[in-house]
Amino acid sequence: MEMNILKKLDFDVTAVTPFRLAERIVKVCSMDNHSLHLTTYLLYLSLQSYSMVQYSPSIIATSATYASQKILKKANAERVCQVIGRSEEDIR
Repeated sequence: MEMNILKKLDFDVTAVTPFRLAERIVKVCSMDNHSLHLTTYLLYLSLQSYSMVQYSPSIIATSATYASQKILKKANAERVCQVIGRSEEDIR
């Protein structure tokens, strides 16, 4: 019933995915395309593991972005935690 009301109001509802969140984090932190591609690759790897279902999309996206920055030895790793408002312990 709710969906019918939203359709009548022409309201678009989408699900939050780690991919969209990671794109936003990369954009906010002014990272390069190489970082985005590595983050996307890490997110695809997380899809193959059923144990990742227990984590929220924001934790998965933040962890993948943080890991990509650590792998590439970039200074933006700490900035990722600041932007999201989580500590390193939360995303490890």
